[in-house]
Amino acid sequence: MSASSAQFILFQLSTEWFVLPVEQIRGIERWRPPTPVPSTPPAIIGIINQRGALVTALDIRVLLGFKVEAPTRRTRFLLAHFNGVDLALVADYVADMLPLNLASIKIAPGGGSNLSSGLIQSPLGLASMLNLEAVLGMLAVAY
Repeated sequence: MSASSAQFILFQLSTEWFVLPVEQIRGIERWRPPTPVPSTPPAIIGIINQRGALVTALDIRVLLGFKVEAPTRRTRFLLAHFNGVDLALVADYVADMLPLNLASIKIAPGGGSNLSSGLIQSPLGLASMLNLEAVLGMLAVAY
């Protein structure tokens, strides 16, 4: 992998495609019902036990205003780690790991101030680069 390219995980939320850098993903796990936690924002659907550690389960579809569908056999948790925080992100479908040329990423208007920091053309269509820093910021405001 050259300095001008990186690996990304391509996944689907509702009907939209998203990518996250592989460096932010610790693993991909099958869906299992999380344990609910009272008095949390609606996007926090509970916690899961991941190898003895409690990890916050987050449904980003709620933050994006997408319709939340019931889990299917294809639903997965993306186990993400960002700025010292572990999250289990709900994904309706995890498609592939993609090598991407960093120059092909189109920066989102406004420098990526929303949940997307850029756009890429994937083999399955246009995909948004999920901005985990913005996701954590939205959760902090929700508390």
